[in-house]
Amino acid sequence: MECKAAKPIVDQLEIDIQPEISIKRIDILTTYGKKFSDQYSLSTPGFLLLNSSDSELFRYIGVPNKSGFINNLKEYV
Repeated sequence: MECKAAKPIVDQLEIDIQPEISIKRIDILTTYGKKFSDQYSLSTPGFLLLNSSDSELFRYIGVPNKSGFINNLKEYV
């Protein structure tokens, strides 16, 4: 249920912060998604900001507050 609540926020984030930050949606029910969520110990809804070396810069678990979430992400841009 939380993933559905997060979807419109993520949809808007894609508009607001791209191209500075590229958003990738990963379905944890797929083989790749399961491997990814295990690798980063990620629960849903979960958000990670990774650098070009796939090192974690920022993590947020839960449905984000849009303005606070964007401000946190922009600290890394």
